[in-house]
Amino acid sequence: MNPSHRIQWSQIIVLLLLLFLVGVGAVPHYGAGKWTGAKVPPLAQVKILRDLRETGLEVPGWTTVQATTMEFGDRRWSQQLLQGQASPQTAEAEPLPPVLLLILPQKHGSDRPQVEWTDLQGVQGWTEDQHHRVDLVAGSGSQVTARWFRGWRQANDGTLPTFAVLQWYAWDRGGHWSPNVWFWRDWQRQWRKQRLPWVAVSVVIPMEPLGNLDLMWSLAESLGQKIQENIEKVLQAA
Repeated sequence: MNPSHRIQWSQIIVLLLLLFLVGVGAVPHYGAGKWTGAKVPPLAQVKILRDLRETGLEVPGWTTVQATTMEFGDRRWSQQLLQGQASPQTAEAEPLPPVLLLILPQKHGSDRPQVEWTDLQGVQGWTEDQHHRVDLVAGSGSQVTARWFRGWRQANDGTLPTFAVLQWYAWDRGGHWSPNVWFWRDWQRQWRKQRLPWVAVSVVIPMEPLGNLDLMWSLAESLGQKIQENIEKVLQAA
């Protein structure tokens, strides 16, 4: 190879590396709340998210029979006990189990999703198995990819309380269980001087001790779609 060609290729590699480093430097520094060379756009939905934590979420077809807030680690979650409403079509059907809905709305612009699922696992003290990644399509047409698994623990009386669990981060047009997906979506919004608000969601449904998780999917899917759709409505109202 001609020596001049080697020099050209080496220069190209250096330039590509420099471009890469410049690109990385432009990625928002979330921990410090700064964006290199630019100001991080404000989060327009701060008040709505704060109200959502205090009031909880309305879910069509379900009644909130108890609502509280709970500290898990350094995070304050909204906790709702939901009971399915009877209808003429379901009056003679087997009653729906009560469902625990946990939501954690974003607090401020520099607040990012991190280890919420690990925090909840530690608080609940359960063993997780039968993990799946599942897709939900809300009534709005937006898509969510969620964690779907069975959680169980050994109680002091020897019983095995078991739950079907559905978890994801909801935003205004879809959602995903992984914080990394939110990170890149929020970064894309920032280039348009916007932000991507998020709400962590955990749906906990009692089931037969060490039972078949597949039997719980129809209920979880329907409930997850309603929750996602209503969160979108709340966030888009800002």
